[in-house]
Amino acid sequence: MFNSLANKLGRSPSLLGYMTERTSHTLIFRQTFDVAFFLNLTGATELDRYEMGEGPLGICLVINNYNFLGEDERQGAKLDEEAIACLFEELHFIVVIRENLGGLEILKVAQEMAAKDHSNYAAFVFCIMSHGDKKDVIYGVDNRKAGMEDLMCEFTATNCPTLENKPKLFFIQACRGQRRDPRMNRLLASTSDNITGDIIQIKQSADADLANGVSAREADFLLAFATVPGYKAWRSKQVGSWFIQELVDVIRLCHRRHHLLDMLTEVNKRVADIANEYPAIDLSFQVPAPTHTLRAQVFL
Repeated sequence: MFNSLANKLGRSPSLLGYMTERTSHTLIFRQTFDVAFFLNLTGATELDRYEMGEGPLGICLVINNYNFLGEDERQGAKLDEEAIACLFEELHFIVVIRENLGGLEILKVAQEMAAKDHSNYAAFVFCIMSHGDKKDVIYGVDNRKAGMEDLMCEFTATNCPTLENKPKLFFIQACRGQRRDPRMNRLLASTSDNITGDIIQIKQSADADLANGVSAREADFLLAFATVPGYKAWRSKQVGSWFIQELVDVIRLCHRRHHLLDMLTEVNKRVADIANEYPAIDLSFQVPAPTHTLRAQVFL
């Protein structure tokens, strides 16, 4: 059809126009387009995706530290744990939960997971919720530290060969610094007289800081941090942390239609909007910060 029409018009068959007017003898075109482009769409291949197969898809390790020596409990953390565990069970992962680990115990559990045979699994998930500190460390409940880089290193192809070429997904709920971005400061307005600092302290609590940014040194890793470097990550004592709760909601709603990185973009949007959803309270803005070396799309 296109070749015949092009020959009559004396034009290339791959360059035709949109017909905007028709008379008894004349076709008038206002804009050109490349016909070959549209014809080739039918032969276009999908982007690569990791082969996930059928369940169980892998192990989901959840470390949740909430009772620290000499500190208040991380209230709301149990809600995060329950939400994450329920989600990944629904997604056909084997969920392993460890609570209130010391710094050395965190690393030991990671080593135990890496030593397992993951040959029959398609992926690995590591969700850690705790206090943090500078130099990319996570605090144990004994105030000893486990380095995020050390935890990732346990799952490289050298140390965990049965996870080679498979997605290794880390979700980290911890602050990455002491800075905050108060909404009221942006609006150049002061907090209402009936809103006090005690209300914020009752409803929102910050994890300690996990400052300098860390990135994967090997392929097939995702690090989904709750916030950008230098800033706090917020947690509601009544409903759980902003990041984990939105992460669970988005994945549960969208995982059949969207790949993981697209879903994390939606999580960024939702978490960033929370401060604007409660204009009467002097909340601070938060934006999650995923970084990755994935080589294909992850569909959960």
